[in-house]
Amino acid sequence: MERREPSGYATAEGLAVRLGASLRFEARHIALGLLLTAMWLVIGWPAAAWGADALAECDALRLRGRYEEAQARYESLLESNPLEAGLGIARCEMAIGHYEQAEARLEKLAEREPKSADVLAELASLLLDRGEVDRAEQRAREALAVRDTHPAARWVVAEAAR
Repeated sequence: MERREPSGYATAEGLAVRLGASLRFEARHIALGLLLTAMWLVIGWPAAAWGADALAECDALRLRGRYEEAQARYESLLESNPLEAGLGIARCEMAIGHYEQAEARLEKLAEREPKSADVLAELASLLLDRGEVDRAEQRAREALAVRDTHPAARWVVAEAAR
C-alpha cells in the first residue's frame, strides 16, 4: 500500500524540485554579482563601514556623557570623515560649555560644506541657544534651502518666530 502525505504537506522531493527551479541562475545574475563584488573591492566599502562603526562608537560615548573621550575619538577621525567628526566635536564642545569653540568649528564646517543641512541646522540651534535669534533663523533657513524637511532647522525657524 502506498503511503500518501496528508494534504497541506509537501514531500522532500517536491520541495527539492521547487527549490531547484527557483534557484536557477542566469548569466546576468552571475555578472551582476561579479560586478558588485568588484565595486565593493575597488571602492573600499569595508573601510567606509569601519568609519561608520567608529563614528557610531564616538556618538555612543557622547550620548553617554563621556564628552572628552568622545571628542578625542572624533579628532582621530577628522582626516577620514571631516564632516561627521567635526559635527561630533562641536556637539561635545557645546555639551561641556565651550560654545565659542563650537561656533567657530561649525562656521568653518559651514564654509567648507555649504550644502550640509546638518551643519547649518546645528549652527542655527547653537545660535538660538545663545540668544542670537536673527542669525539662528538665517542659518536655519539656509539649512532648509538645502533640505526643506530638516527637523532641527524647522524647529529653529518656529522658535525664532515666537
